Amino acid sequence: MKIFSELMSDNDFINRVIEIINGTCGDKYTIPAKKPDLYRYMKISEYAVNDITNNRITVTSVKEYNDMFDCGMCIYSDEEQLSKLVEDDLEELRKYGIETNSLKESSRTYFETEADLKQRTIDYMGAHLCCFSPVDSSVLMWAHYGDSNRGICVKYDFSGEINPLNLYTFPVAYRDKPINVSSLLYKKDTDYPYSIELAVMVSILCKSLDWKYENEWRFISPLFPDSDKRSRYQLMNLPRIKELIFGYHFLRNCYGDNWEIGIRNISKLLDYSLNNNIPVFIMLQGVGRFEMIKQKIDPAKASFFMKRNFIRKRNDDHLYHVIQKSFMRDVCGYNK
Repeated sequence: MKIFSELMSDNDFINRVIEIINGTCGDKYTIPAKKPDLYRYMKISEYAVNDITNNRITVTSVKEYNDMFDCGMCIYSDEEQLSKLVEDDLEELRKYGIETNSLKESSRTYFETEADLKQRTIDYMGAHLCCFSPVDSSVLMWAHYGDSNRGICVKYDFSGEINPLNLYTFPVAYRDKPINVSSLLYKKDTDYPYSIELAVMVSILCKSLDWKYENEWRFISPLFPDSDKRSRYQLMNLPRIKELIFGYHFLRNCYGDNWEIGIRNISKLLDYSLNNNIPVFIMLQGVGRFEMIKQKIDPAKASFFMKRNFIRKRNDDHLYHVIQKSFMRDVCGYNK
């Protein structure tokens, strides 16, 4: 028998996942043999900076995700499917000569309760994920996950067959309703020994159409029960970072109540890029169109700018736009 992490790199298992997802209504689902460039949007927080500078990523429990339907296992999605589950259950009893007229309501109650329990199964199993996007210039992603353009977007290296990010990262399928996995959970239509793992996998990879703008890819950590019920874990010694991209308003972190932490975090990122020869960019606003433009910057110049303009005292919020304009001129080379 194979464990879940082994199945995620098993071609037969993955082909079955693709077949199940494509059996539902929606765009054709594929998993490219070669991953595209993938990016992760984050706030410039202490834990995010520590992840970046210590070559690790944080995986988060599915119970922490903002979509209440995320990773829920579905055994019916409408009245017709519920009635079919009940009828199949009663038909099984009739085979053994059991009178079922009085059992219909109890069977229905069982499946309604079962649906509620199955909805939380993947959380109980210890699923932890990390989310990526194939684009670094999404206006919505920068607004929602890039801390209103104050955050950072990190490009990771997904090349190499033994790279764990490459092995366990898959695109999300967007559908108008959850994928019904009842036949897999109850093993009525298959003798495949990993039908429950299939149900878990397709449920993790299916999200509502409302989230389609994210074009999400998910790194799925190996499932393991967690008696401590920790929300987050750090995975160490992951492949290298290829780019650091600052949001247009990243200097906002140097103002407000946490200005000292903001200055320290940004300086730490710039030093890390210099020491590891990692290209650094900033996302700028396009002129005359709703488009973001990635501008390469010299981290040495940016680091010098930080030392020159942010001394050891609280910064006046009213000066932010003056300082940002200076950054555009001195670091980005904009003289407007």
